[in-house]
This record gives sequence, C-alpha cells and structure tokens, in this order.
Amino acid sequence: MEWAVALAAVFCGAAIITGIKLFYTTFAFWVKRSQSYVYTAYNFNEFCYYPITIYNRAVQFFLTFVVPFAVTSYFPAAYLLGKGKLFQGLFLPVIIAVVFTGGAYLFWKKGLAHYESAGS
Repeated sequence: MEWAVALAAVFCGAAIITGIKLFYTTFAFWVKRSQSYVYTAYNFNEFCYYPITIYNRAVQFFLTFVVPFAVTSYFPAAYLLGKGKLFQGLFLPVIIAVVFTGGAYLFWKKGLAHYESAGS
C-alpha cells in the first residue's frame, strides 16, 4: 500500500501545484497586475516546510482546502511514516487534486472567454 501512496503523492502533488498556479495566474485575465496574487499564493508553500499540526485549525484548514500545499506533502508523508491515516495519505490528495485542478481549469476557461489583449 505504501507504494500506491507514494505514487499517488507524486502525481497528485504535481496536479495540485499545477492547479494552484493555474488558478492564481488566471486572475491576470481580469487584473492586469496579478503578480501579487501569485506571489502570495506561492509564499503559502513555506508554511508546509513544517508539520501543519503546529498551526491553529484555521491555518490548517487554509493549507488543506484553500491553498492545498499540505495535501501535496504533509498528509502523504505522515501516512508513509506511520503517523497518518490512509484516507489522508491516499484518498484526500486524489480528491483535492481532482476537485482543485478541475476547478482551476474551469476558472481558466471562464477567463479565456473574457480575455482582452493588452497589446496593440
């Protein structure tokens, strides 16, 4: 089972990070200077250098469901080290990857419909 969790963690982590980037860069369709949104979202990754259990519940929720960097690293690693549950290590990353990346894709498609060229 550990190999399945490790393999899922790699693929789901890549999909989640791609979804995060796609979601926050899509703001550029409406806001011409969207670098601050992308920069802020990327800085939340630094919170995941440490176990999310050291943070309060609000920060844990934010890092799990709003900007889900914790799902890319903490939960699979906790399961592989014997300190987490199978649902959090395998199924949560799959669910978050599908929902978040799919949502980011739909948001991007909506942004494409409203695209206005900035050039002449």
